[in-house]
Amino acid sequence: MVKGIAANKELSLREKKSARLKLTILESSLELIGNRPFKDLHIEEICEKAEISAVTLYKYFPQKEDILIYYFRIWCLHRSVEQQDAKITGILAIEYLFESAAQEITEKPGLMYSLIGIMAELKEFPPSMEPSFAEKYILYPDVLGLAEKPVPDLKVLFLRHLREAIEKKEISPQIETVEVMKILQTIFWGGAVSARLLEERVMDIYEAHLDVVFSYFRY
Repeated sequence: MVKGIAANKELSLREKKSARLKLTILESSLELIGNRPFKDLHIEEICEKAEISAVTLYKYFPQKEDILIYYFRIWCLHRSVEQQDAKITGILAIEYLFESAAQEITEKPGLMYSLIGIMAELKEFPPSMEPSFAEKYILYPDVLGLAEKPVPDLKVLFLRHLREAIEKKEISPQIETVEVMKILQTIFWGGAVSARLLEERVMDIYEAHLDVVFSYFRY
């Protein structure tokens, strides 16, 4: 973990309680989902696990599917912090994102494939599902300045690591980073679906596509 003085902002008891409750709802949902589709996870189950009422749950997640969107924002936050902590950059960082996704898909297929369905219909992330200062601070109180920064989405992470790869001379500086980012996004989401249809390991599909991409754009 990256150590440092946390952002200098006093959190009220109400902010802390609200942040912890929202994270508890997410955690309860993740523990319950298992292999089943997210649509088969009932609000009553989540409420019982989190020890809250349905009214309280809907206060934080107006639609059940919002839990999936929030989950992926937190997923991106976790991966960003892990990469910073381990000082992973460039192509290695891109591969790490795919490895993390493959592991998540293997362990919680019902969650990730339901998320893919939601992502196919989603035009933009609802602002209410963006982790708050308090939520980021509770998750990572010792990471310097993290709570004050916006959570990078997958597009931002890919672009960041592509620029790092260029600086490290791992790939050609002539590439169009935005276009390559789009290819990586396609592999990330589409590869997961292909793996299921072909009944193959997700990481095998990912690795096959990434090998082609990076061999083509090598420095």
